[in-house]
Amino acid sequence: MRMGELLAAAVLTAWLAVPAQGQDGGLFARHSFPEAGGTLFVQVAGLAPDGSVVIQLDRPSEAPPSLFSALVTLFDAPVTTPDGEGMATWVGRADPLGLLSFGVALDDADDVGRMIGMRVEDASDGRSAEFRLLVQPPMLLLPAASGIVRIDLRDGSVLSPDLPGAGGLSDAALSADGLLGYVLRDDGRLEEWPASRWGSAPLAVTRFDPSSDDLARERDSGPRFVLVTPDGEPFAPAGRLLFVDDAAEPLQLSPMGQAVSGRRWAVTPDGQTAFVAEDDLIVREIDLVTGRDRRPMPVGAPGDHGVVDVLVHAGQLLVATRRLDGRAGTLTVFDLSSGQLRTELLASDPERLVPLDDDSVLVLPRSGTTLERLVRGVPEAVSTLDGELLDVAAVPGGALLLVARAETRDVLRWDALLGASLLVADVPGASRMVTGGHALAVLIGDDGSLQRLIVDEARVEPLPGVNALPGTSFAIVP
Repeated sequence: MRMGELLAAAVLTAWLAVPAQGQDGGLFARHSFPEAGGTLFVQVAGLAPDGSVVIQLDRPSEAPPSLFSALVTLFDAPVTTPDGEGMATWVGRADPLGLLSFGVALDDADDVGRMIGMRVEDASDGRSAEFRLLVQPPMLLLPAASGIVRIDLRDGSVLSPDLPGAGGLSDAALSADGLLGYVLRDDGRLEEWPASRWGSAPLAVTRFDPSSDDLARERDSGPRFVLVTPDGEPFAPAGRLLFVDDAAEPLQLSPMGQAVSGRRWAVTPDGQTAFVAEDDLIVREIDLVTGRDRRPMPVGAPGDHGVVDVLVHAGQLLVATRRLDGRAGTLTVFDLSSGQLRTELLASDPERLVPLDDDSVLVLPRSGTTLERLVRGVPEAVSTLDGELLDVAAVPGGALLLVARAETRDVLRWDALLGASLLVADVPGASRMVTGGHALAVLIGDDGSLQRLIVDEARVEPLPGVNALPGTSFAIVP
């Protein structure tokens, strides 16, 4: 097995249980999300062990250049490369378990918006599986006067066109193959868009309850459900979970009237299980395959008031809870493999959990100067900053910290070994910071102004011609 295949086999274990995206005659094709700047992992199961495999790429001249180059490198058997209207064909070999696995870095600037049409055939009996993917950049979506603006989180460029139509933005998602975009408006409308033609018209519109405000998703399995969280005084009514694909009946949940500053849901990497935060320190486990409620899980510690964030990370469910008096909150850790449940005392009143890498999570405090690091669910390090910590965002090798000082708002660069150091001084008006896994951040001001921070150059510049509507929600996809 070549180096690319070895890398793919290692990473594929994180999403091996994702339902097959394409299957025919006993072959199952699985793939990760086709994100520009990331790595596309593909696995085909059910092949004859150690048998020959035919790999075909549709319209090779229109496919992502990095994919074509990688296939030439990975499969060194003769390749047929007709004109762009035909197929390019390679011959590979399945492993002893009947698997074909490989990974491709989608790092060519021309990969974005390119279609991948791939067919894999067992040469011994003609059984095949095929799938189509559309390469998408990581994007920030936020409402502006012209519609919903899309910003490429690799370089901060404003993508064209905007999403037209009335209504604000509650949440957004992309399908697992990148072909469809989903936009949940603030009046409960779920719009399904062709992700290759954002400016055209939605393919379908589903009208959910106006109190729908969360579109739960997992990047490799797409949108899963919508949460309906109605308000009420003195008590909030029951919440509901509505499945996007109508594969199961809606689920009645407990009230979800307590404010959640992070996310009130988390979906496991295989897309089969979800956790939803309800009021009164309860997190409910949902089986997304059967559409059934599995069980309620008590979280937090005596004196805690409510859940503030829910995250699946490193094989664990992490739930941050808060006290009413502003004292340090609690982290509840549920091991997804063993079922063990434990609680840890945090060093601050938590606002959000920010994943950095496969091991580490930073805790953004509701207020104050304390930065706390969790390593596989265990609090391990606390730093005291010179200034109020406003936001945290992950970048390669560490994180960016947006800090308010007496006269300025500054951006610090942080890593686990060196701690925090000044990156950019005096970023006026910035209150939120968004990244997409690359060395770039978009800074959002209280007034809706947008700036991009190019991390490697320590340079901030305005995004010309675009302003977000002040005080509105935004979404990051995939």
